[in-house]
Amino acid sequence: VMGVYATFGEEARYQGLVEQAQAEIAAAQTDDAPESARSHWEAAIQYARLATDLRPDDPVAVALQAQAQAALDTLDNVTRLALIPLRDLGESAASRRLVTHGNMIFVLDSSAGRVWRLTLNVAGDGLLEMDDTPPLVSVEQNIDGGTVGQMLDFAWVEAGNGRQTSGLLILEEDGGLTTYDPQWEGDRGLPHLSRSILGTPPGSPIAVDTYQGRFYVLDTAANQIYRYIPQGETYPNPPENYFTLPPRSLAGARDMAI
Repeated sequence: VMGVYATFGEEARYQGLVEQAQAEIAAAQTDDAPESARSHWEAAIQYARLATDLRPDDPVAVALQAQAQAALDTLDNVTRLALIPLRDLGESAASRRLVTHGNMIFVLDSSAGRVWRLTLNVAGDGLLEMDDTPPLVSVEQNIDGGTVGQMLDFAWVEAGNGRQTSGLLILEEDGGLTTYDPQWEGDRGLPHLSRSILGTPPGSPIAVDTYQGRFYVLDTAANQIYRYIPQGETYPNPPENYFTLPPRSLAGARDMAI
């Protein structure tokens, strides 16, 4: 008898919480004042949470809580982002750099000497690559008869100012520039990679960026940002100085963005 009373008591409490949540939602939906509507949505969340405490997997309570939270997010101009775990890229302690373009994610691990290309699935909630997929570019890889050196930074470049194609530009320590063009495939379906040398390589490059085909390199030792103009798909000429007058010291700079 005690068990039966306890079961009916829990059922009654659960139904009461659901009905209170539904009543608060109905009140919020008919309330034209944002602040008072907010109080109804907040109350609805509290009732729905108490209901899910009693029945964590009950779809009705879960849906009510999600509906109230979505309404509050709309009032607060909040967009909630989903966490997408990347593949295991090893235990390197180096600061990794990340660039995205469309559904492609590129990760540079300068300590490990690798650039990885990852691809989001259509739903955008996971990756297509398997854990044994090889890196896109590695140090000491042979490209166009040259050897890839220590990679410092990378950026996505769009066509413009004479450059005809878009792609990923990876700057190496000695001024080498490795380019990945996703529109073409190399031999045997391998990624289309090319390598060139910057005209007058910077002495102490820290970070790079691009704008309308141009390639920018932050050089803290020179206290300058160098701007390279494309000639076709490479940057063979000496750069222009971004700053016409010397700026305040850039010695502590670590990154830049245009």
